Amino acid sequence: MDDNEHAALKDYCSAFDVTMSEVMYEAAKMYMHKHSDKCGHINGIFRFRKIKTDKRIAKECWGEDCLTCTRQVECRVGAYTGTWQKDQKYEIFTCSNSTSNEEVN
Repeated sequence: MDDNEHAALKDYCSAFDVTMSEVMYEAAKMYMHKHSDKCGHINGIFRFRKIKTDKRIAKECWGEDCLTCTRQVECRVGAYTGTWQKDQKYEIFTCSNSTSNEEVN
């Protein structure tokens, strides 16, 4: 990761009051579990290591939205099966799927 991306990661984590380790762990976990769900080889690694499939695997909202969800703790343990509920303290973030990132030169 170059210095500018590292700085952006620090800013990203600051926006949600989480550590870089927390963000990287959740990102890697989602990446691996989603891959395991569609790849027999990776699923075999999970079975060999006795890693249970994450309870959020089938949820469309699993990902970056978890950082702003009021139900992230209950969802992580499988106690909440609903969809994303944005925490009001993050209303300043007006994110949507229709917003595109413009290339910065």
